[in-house]
Amino acid sequence: MRIIIINQSNFIQIKFNFSVNWRQHLRPILVIFASTVVVTICVSSDITLLGVMENDYTVGIYTVVVKLCHIVQGVLAAILTVVIPRLAWLWGKKRCLEYNSLLKQLFNGLLLLALPIVTGITMLSRAIILLIAGQKYLAALGSLRVISWAILFSIMAWLFSDCVLIVVKRETLILRNTVMVALLNVGLNLVLIPLLSDQGAAISTVIAELSAMLLNYWTCRDIVNLIILNKDTCKNIFEVLVGCMRIVIVCGLCERFSNIFIQIVLAVSISGLVYVSILLLLRN
Repeated sequence: MRIIIINQSNFIQIKFNFSVNWRQHLRPILVIFASTVVVTICVSSDITLLGVMENDYTVGIYTVVVKLCHIVQGVLAAILTVVIPRLAWLWGKKRCLEYNSLLKQLFNGLLLLALPIVTGITMLSRAIILLIAGQKYLAALGSLRVISWAILFSIMAWLFSDCVLIVVKRETLILRNTVMVALLNVGLNLVLIPLLSDQGAAISTVIAELSAMLLNYWTCRDIVNLIILNKDTCKNIFEVLVGCMRIVIVCGLCERFSNIFIQIVLAVSISGLVYVSILLLLRN
């Protein structure tokens, strides 16, 4: 720590500035704050409405599913967090070619990680619930298989919002999209929860995350179309899908083991090796 403090003078100059244009910074900060509040309300609405319309047991099994997905989302979101400053710096310096290159790598890298994770959770959902929560939470099996796809959609929505829209100063469009998705999510919950209970809440979440991804993409399509609609990205998606098909086969074969822990360990390790091998063979 002492070395950092001593050497920082070589890179930065600390000085006091009392003539700050607060209005320039306050507006985008408040817009992002409002978007965060709306997202928080949207995320909590399914559990809240589920508690009002259903019983405590339903809320309990759905909460287990949501927490598991949030853990995976947090790990993937960490990749976005460390890249955002670099993307913002490149865009601010008008180094658009480098910005597009880094954003393309990030998009393909997230797909390469998120799709096999979602596939694995879907295939091993029963074993995961038994290992983490126990036999009494098996009723959450359907919800976990549905809501696991929200991981993919949400991470792509974050990519378009945090790595593109915020970087290019389109915060107000994020707020607009977030409000629309929040209203859609609440409306779907009010309709689907009485019909399908916790699975209705899971379906609502998936549709809401998909809508957020599509709205954010449409808002920044003039920037990201060059990244998504190209030969390399299509090739990457095809290769990832081929690898995910092998994951489905491996997880299906591992279901023959009666021991849940052994089943998960073998499925994850063998699937990982097979997936990486396929990517290497396809020169990804």
